[in-house]
Amino acid sequence: MSRFHDEFFKSKGTDHDNLLIKCLSEENLRKISGDIPLLEFPKKAQVLIYDRWGKKDVAWMIGAGSNWAERDRQKILEHGQSIDLISTDVTNDVNYETEIICRNGNFIIGYADLLISISQKAEVNAEFQEFKFNEYYESAFYTLVEVKPKLNDIGAAIRQLKTYHHILKMKYQNLSMVIVSGENVPENTQNFLEHEKIRVLESSEL
Repeated sequence: MSRFHDEFFKSKGTDHDNLLIKCLSEENLRKISGDIPLLEFPKKAQVLIYDRWGKKDVAWMIGAGSNWAERDRQKILEHGQSIDLISTDVTNDVNYETEIICRNGNFIIGYADLLISISQKAEVNAEFQEFKFNEYYESAFYTLVEVKPKLNDIGAAIRQLKTYHHILKMKYQNLSMVIVSGENVPENTQNFLEHEKIRVLESSEL
């Protein structure tokens, strides 16, 4: 049989499936994802009133990322007025997908157990004289998870996760790696995996 056929029909067993299902509550998805930094957005905006074809208008710039031409940026920074921004609460949504196809070109390398995504969105608003404006900010963090009822082969687990990570990071930025183990993992093994940028979570922690 082909390698693809073997991979596609390979049974991971009920212990694996039960542990994977245990991961899928929102509380456990967030635990597995770890500490996600809160979305940061500016507290101030720079605004500049100017005459545009005989009518008063406002130029505004929030943060260093505003895509004004450099001369306009300097004009706003030198002559503009700083005003406070009003922010809405950051929304924080969690989603997941299982059996993620990892392919290199037309070749399927394998299927990752779980991909967790946490997306954050915020809106900032400001008013200056009769002008109102707003801007949206968003970010996303992803966690690649392999479920191991027994962590028998550390080297194989590292190679598997690094291969999947190498493929998926082209599509998903801010992508971290986690192993969820069904048994206790010795501290020195956890330290070794963390050195390889792989966090370990034991099922007893979920």
